[in-house]
Amino acid sequence: MKKISKIRDSLCTGCCACYNVCPVGAISMVLKDGFEVPSIDESKCINCEKCDNVCPIYNCTEKYKPRCYAAWGTNEERLECSSGGAFAVIAKYVLEKEGIVFGASWTDDFYVKHIWIDSKENLWKLCRSKYAQSYIGNSYKKVKEFLSLGKYVMFVGTPCQIAALDSFLGDADRSRILLVDFICYYNPPIDYVRAYLDEQYGLDKLKEFHFRDKVNGWICHGTGAVLSDGTEVHENRISSFFNGYFNGLFCRDACTKCTYSGQNHYSDITLGDFWKIEDHDPSWNDGRGTSMIISRSTKGERIIQTTSRVFSRIENVPLEWIRAGQTNCKKSHLGHQYFKDLYKQKSFSEAVDMALKGKHDIGLVCVQNYVNYGSALTNYALYNVLKDFGFSVLIITQPISSEIKPSKWHNFATIPWKSYEVASSYETQENMRCLNNSCKVFLLGSDQLFNYEIYRRIDGFIKMDWVDDAHDKLCYATSFGVDKILGPSDEQEKMKQSLSRFKAISIREESGVKLLKEKFSLEGIQLIDPVFLCNPKHFYDISEKFSIQCGYVFAYILDPTVEKAETVKCLAEHGSKKCIAIADRWMSEELINNCWHMETIVGQKNEEWLAYIRNSDYVVTDSFHGMCFAIIFHKQFVVINNKKRGSTRFESLLKTLELSDRLYDDIAMLKTDIISMPVIDYNRVDVILAKEIKKGQNWLKENLCI
Repeated sequence: MKKISKIRDSLCTGCCACYNVCPVGAISMVLKDGFEVPSIDESKCINCEKCDNVCPIYNCTEKYKPRCYAAWGTNEERLECSSGGAFAVIAKYVLEKEGIVFGASWTDDFYVKHIWIDSKENLWKLCRSKYAQSYIGNSYKKVKEFLSLGKYVMFVGTPCQIAALDSFLGDADRSRILLVDFICYYNPPIDYVRAYLDEQYGLDKLKEFHFRDKVNGWICHGTGAVLSDGTEVHENRISSFFNGYFNGLFCRDACTKCTYSGQNHYSDITLGDFWKIEDHDPSWNDGRGTSMIISRSTKGERIIQTTSRVFSRIENVPLEWIRAGQTNCKKSHLGHQYFKDLYKQKSFSEAVDMALKGKHDIGLVCVQNYVNYGSALTNYALYNVLKDFGFSVLIITQPISSEIKPSKWHNFATIPWKSYEVASSYETQENMRCLNNSCKVFLLGSDQLFNYEIYRRIDGFIKMDWVDDAHDKLCYATSFGVDKILGPSDEQEKMKQSLSRFKAISIREESGVKLLKEKFSLEGIQLIDPVFLCNPKHFYDISEKFSIQCGYVFAYILDPTVEKAETVKCLAEHGSKKCIAIADRWMSEELINNCWHMETIVGQKNEEWLAYIRNSDYVVTDSFHGMCFAIIFHKQFVVINNKKRGSTRFESLLKTLELSDRLYDDIAMLKTDIISMPVIDYNRVDVILAKEIKKGQNWLKENLCI
């Protein structure tokens, strides 16, 4: 493996040195998370190792002790440049020697690429900061060509681009090349810049744009634009782009580990703004911009001395005058990965604002860590439904004061959500009030969260009394679990008061809607379980990670008994198939063996549990969600009614789908019927499901209103 392949994901700066040096064109630059990285075509590669040898990351050495200058160009040059005009002064010196100047320029469609110029008339193209890494293309090769023709060349780029060119030139004669870099925090992807410009002005209406417009002075970080109709727009406030940029929101991972941060540069000269110079000498800040020039080689020092007569003012000053940290790369904001997610769904400005503030569209309130396949996958389903709608989601689980403690344990082989999508654990509900600053709307998840025997063990946090009245509260297909409201009368009254503050209530079972009306005088609507709302592709994708041989009867039994085991074996023997059984996650092997004498596998991850259902021929279960996923994967199935855990959820769903004949109370009758049971017509079931899914989706969209 090439060395450059090893650094591709974390340390590569996209400098293009390897692309330029490859003699057979085996390397191309491709986008990864918006940043350019090398891609090697191994079929073309001749293993010459030139790419590894030219890579500046692997070839970094200490250099000359720098000297620092403060400088002003002419007033005209200072107005046309982002800082004090030093770039223009030095570039003109090179051009007057009939030299070539390379630098970053806007393209007509507002990308940034390196170009070369040979006249002062085109110098304006290279002036001003672009705040995006330019596309180098074959610029390094062009530099070599000009040098071979005896031309004097000035190349301006980021410190990593200069290091790349320095390495690319190898043993070539350096006497006629001036390497100039600039103070670089980091370079955002050009896609972010263009998204900002398109949102602010419309790319099709934009003629010119300047990040560092000086109409309102040097320090204001205003922007300036000229539209295609000639209209000039000048902003004197910090833009959403600068707000994100200066907070490290768009930072490339490699930039946080920059080899050239500090004073370790490969350039002859480094340019930048001399921020805070007025703290040392107020006369240097007249509001028009002051350049910081750092000489890093004898050549660079000679150029500064030669051009000093052209500057309107220049002075050697202590390196200590440089603002602390100014020469170091910016650290990533904690929300920079969250921004990448938001950027795909939101406007640029909204994505910046939400990422910087840690703000989410929806707080998904659920018992995330409950030891149950169905509960975990219900949360996973509703999370994906909301994400597919384009919402950002923050998963909120019970406080530490609960009997059932929150835990990082999740039982997924691969964690399906990002770290920034999970709220911190809070000691009490009172502490959870701060979440009002993090979410626009709060949505209570599904499953039996209105069952008193469950919610009392999680401090009743599902009532969301910790959410203030300025935020909408909803619940999607939440369940009482049984056909009555459990708990003492005073607790029922508290529940009534809490639910009365909800904007909208939906219940999973028909009986639950009636209970809501009769006991609490509240209106609700029956909606289907969120596992059906979720695009089945999500379940197929995560279950594909486990390869399981098809062709068996699968039994997922929450409460194993000898009678249930015999039923499963009977069905398997009839079809000449083997049987595979899984019990609830909390049950130990010893406890399972005491309940029935049937080989049972334990400890499966959620994805593997899904894979067992997906690859089965037939499903026997006493679990509501075992039944749901049998339907999702279009499996023939039968349900043994689990009255101890509540029948109403089975009855409600099967009645809706016209599959009530799949539910059995009498195991003896089931053993008689199971051989001749008709095949489920999933074409008909899917038609009914489609209506219920649409109903659920519409309810969510109408009531979330974000």
